[in-house]
Formats: sequence, structure tokens, C-alpha cells
Amino acid sequence: MEFARIFKAIKAQVTIPAYYRYRGFSFPTDVEKSGGLFSCQIHGPDRHPSAMYNPNTGTMKCFSCNVYGDVIKIVQIIEGLKSPKEAAEYILRNFKLDMTLTFENEVKNLLSYEEQFRNDMMVSVEPVLWNYIDATGNIEILQDFDVLVKSLTDNVSETYEKINQFKEMLNAKRNGLPAERA
Repeated sequence: MEFARIFKAIKAQVTIPAYYRYRGFSFPTDVEKSGGLFSCQIHGPDRHPSAMYNPNTGTMKCFSCNVYGDVIKIVQIIEGLKSPKEAAEYILRNFKLDMTLTFENEVKNLLSYEEQFRNDMMVSVEPVLWNYIDATGNIEILQDFDVLVKSLTDNVSETYEKINQFKEMLNAKRNGLPAERA
């Protein structure tokens, strides 16, 4: 499993505020929800808040010690770990994350994206298909369309290419050109 996927999954489940609270540091609830200033624990307790948290990106920036990062970077610094990989392992171990469920959801999201892409591509073919049928009166092309639909795979670029070739073939036939010259 590649680290980028693991890091992304961790950051989706554990935030900087959650890590701060786990360590016993205070973190204002309003800042967690809408962003704002809080006390940075990297350079030691502040008398005045010196760090800014952005809940949209899940990152913080301290204006005193100039540290910027996500939860993995912050864990790495505060815990004195040598690498982001060690920080990710620390989070997985201490927060007892179930990565199996995370990756199952990631696969489901990916499949739904591919399904949506395929549906969008099919919708893009329909006007060209119906224009061809209107212009030629030839409904046998629907058999070719059915073959196309059955040949589509989960490979997005292959699906895109097949559908565009079909649209080009329809336009070429409609304009009276041989399909090979399309």
C-alpha cells in the first residue's frame, strides 16, 4: 500500500485538534469548527495564541516558530519522530484506526466515480446517436451502440476513447464519409 493513500486516510480520520486533545493540550472548539488562532505546543505554551488552524485543509501555521503542516507533520515534530512514516505509524497505533474500512470506502468511492464517468460519457453519445438516426433513418446503429455499451470497462481512459471513437464514426457516417476517414 502506498504511503500517500495511507496519509490521506489518516488525515480524513484524525485532525490536529483531535491530536492536541489526545496529548492533553487545549484546543478551542470554535477554532476547530471554523478556524482561527490557538496556542501552538511546538515551541512551548503561548501567552497569546500564535498559531492559525484551517479546518478546510486540516493544516496549521504557527507565526512564532514558523511551522506549517497537517496532522502527520505536527505529530512528527511534537513526538520527535524522524519521518512522516513514523508519525503515521504513531497515529495508527494510538488512535486505533481501522484502515480496512477506510480503504473499502475509498474503493467504493472510486467505483462510484468510474460509474458516474461512464454514465456521463453515455449521455454525451445520445445526442449524436439520435441525430444520426434522424438524419439516416437507420436504427440498426443501435446494435452497434449496444455492443459498445457491453464493451465498456472500468478503465476510464479506455471508456473515454471507445465512446469518442463511436461518436466520430457516427458523425462520419452521417456526413457520408467512410468511417475509416473519420
